[in-house]
Amino acid sequence: YMDLPGDFMYQPHVYALAKFLGARSEVKWIVDIGCGSGKKLLPLAEKFGIIGIDSSDGIALATQCLPKAQFIEFDLEHGLPPLPEYVLKQSIVICSDVVEHLRHPERLLTALAAVAEISPYVLISTPDRDRARGWLDDGPPGNPAHVMEWAGTEFVRFMRRCGFKNIQFYGHTINSDFHRVKSTILVLVGVETVCDIRK
Repeated sequence: YMDLPGDFMYQPHVYALAKFLGARSEVKWIVDIGCGSGKKLLPLAEKFGIIGIDSSDGIALATQCLPKAQFIEFDLEHGLPPLPEYVLKQSIVICSDVVEHLRHPERLLTALAAVAEISPYVLISTPDRDRARGWLDDGPPGNPAHVMEWAGTEFVRFMRRCGFKNIQFYGHTINSDFHRVKSTILVLVGVETVCDIRK
């Protein structure tokens, strides 16, 4: 689902966490994979350079919202476009509620695992199947735009199979600023640890 102007905001705390981490580290950029309309990036654009990666439809909306940002059109079914290592070393990377839309999520997650060996922080979120629909619901996903959904520990195991080595945090966050239900998985990875955050 793409956030549109006037809609309530999905995964607001993912972006709030990115702002918190960015304010306490030396990052220069926020890289948002599947940036959609870009409106969740507005509070971050005040301090950081923004790089958005999405389809042509998403970028068309985001360009209106964030005219100074850089955008890369890319089909995330194929992983990630090449990004300079010097940018990744100074970036917080966000991939918020994207993987569940992909037919081959392992391609994107494998690419993100490589990014997590370079970038200070990588934030990944996706709906928790059990929390969103109940543990007796065995699918298919209730949202027709979702191809695959995972329970929390199931998703972490999938990430490990895709090459993630240092999962610093796994927990849950609210799904939207309207519903405020903690039904979204949130995983934090990257080369910096939470203990490195300057106070």
